[in-house]
Amino acid sequence: MVTGMVLIGTCEPKQAVNTLSITQFEYSATTRGSSFSCTVTSKGVQIASKGMEQYDKYKLITNQQWVELLKLSNDMALDRLDELKAPSSKSETDRSRIAKLTIGKKDKNFESNSFDEGNPPVVLRPLINYILTLAETVD
Repeated sequence: MVTGMVLIGTCEPKQAVNTLSITQFEYSATTRGSSFSCTVTSKGVQIASKGMEQYDKYKLITNQQWVELLKLSNDMALDRLDELKAPSSKSETDRSRIAKLTIGKKDKNFESNSFDEGNPPVVLRPLINYILTLAETVD
């Protein structure tokens, strides 16, 4: 016999992103000796690396890939992106590169707090994983 119900969640309303105004997603990871960046727009994905391995490459993406990025960012409150806490702090002692996500709109950029490369805040993981999946397709 069920006598009660537990609801888990937050009382704060979600502030959905107006995905039509997003112009780009940028993931970057840096340390003293190297850097990596991946910028995705509705037209393509550009990756760049500096350090031991240096390159700057670009590849077109499909409309379906862009729409998937927009879907993954749809429920994010961009104005609170900089409030997300990093789940680890290895980059403070150079055991990991310092990573960051920036989402650009026509009128403003929204930037996350720094986090360890490979260990973003949970809410950012699906979006970052998809960005990095697109980066892997660039020859």
